[in-house]
Amino acid sequence: MQSVFLAMLLWFISFGLLPTAYGMAIRIVTEEYPPYNFTQNGAVQGVGTDVVRETLKIVDIEAPIEVLPWARAYKMALENGKVPIYTISRTPERERLFKWVGVITPVDQCVFALKAEQIHIAQFDDLKRYEMGAVIDDVQEQYLLRRGFPRTKIQSNTTHEANFRKLLKHRIDLWAVLELTAYYLVRENHYDPETTIEKVFCMEDLSVEGDYMAFSNKTADVVVEKFQRALREIKSNGTYAKIIRSYQRSEHATRQ
Repeated sequence: MQSVFLAMLLWFISFGLLPTAYGMAIRIVTEEYPPYNFTQNGAVQGVGTDVVRETLKIVDIEAPIEVLPWARAYKMALENGKVPIYTISRTPERERLFKWVGVITPVDQCVFALKAEQIHIAQFDDLKRYEMGAVIDDVQEQYLLRRGFPRTKIQSNTTHEANFRKLLKHRIDLWAVLELTAYYLVRENHYDPETTIEKVFCMEDLSVEGDYMAFSNKTADVVVEKFQRALREIKSNGTYAKIIRSYQRSEHATRQ
C-alpha cells in the first residue's frame, strides 16, 4: 500500500500537480467580461463561472479563480500547465497553443456603433473606414487583424467597459464585443441599449460554437481529459442547460 501511495505521489509531482481534496492543485484565470465572468461584491460570478464551478465539483477540487486583465490571464495560461483559462474563444491562431476542455458559454461576436450615428455596414471592408475599439489580445482584435483591418485604426484597451466609454465620448466609432456583454455593460452604465447602441456587423465567419475553458499544451492529457469528462457530465445531466436558462431569466440576463 505504501508503494502504491508513493507511486501516485511521484506521478502527481512529475506533472507538477499535488493532490488536494482528491483533485489537483490548480489556479484558474479569467477576465472581467460580464455577464460571462465578472466580480460583484468581491466574488467572481457569471454564467461561465457557474459552469466552471460545476465542472470543478465533478472533478472534485477546490481552485481559486482570479479575474485579471485579459492579456495577463492569457499569458499565464499559455505558459503554465496548472493555470486553466476561461472564457476563451477557440480560433485558428490558438488551436495548437491550448488543450481544449470544451464549450462553457454560447457567444455571438458583433460590432456595435452609437445608434445616433446611423452607421451602416454592408460588408467587412466597410468597417475599415472607422476607428475601432477592441480588447488587447482578445478574439475580436485577432479576428480584425486577420481580416486585414488596419492596426492603426484599432484602439486596444484592457476592458470592454473602457471601449464603451470611448464610444460614448466619440473617441471610437465602433466597438467589437460579445452581444450579451454589450447589452449588459450599457445597462450597467445606466443607458438603454435600445436607444444607445446598434449592432452593425456580425462576425459570422468567426467561431460561433461558443467560448471554452482551456489548458496550455504543457498540461498532462490525463488532467485535461478529467475536466472534459466532467464538462460532458454536467451537460448530459442537465446542469449546464439549467445554468444557461437561469441567466436568461435572472436579473443578470434582464440587465443584458
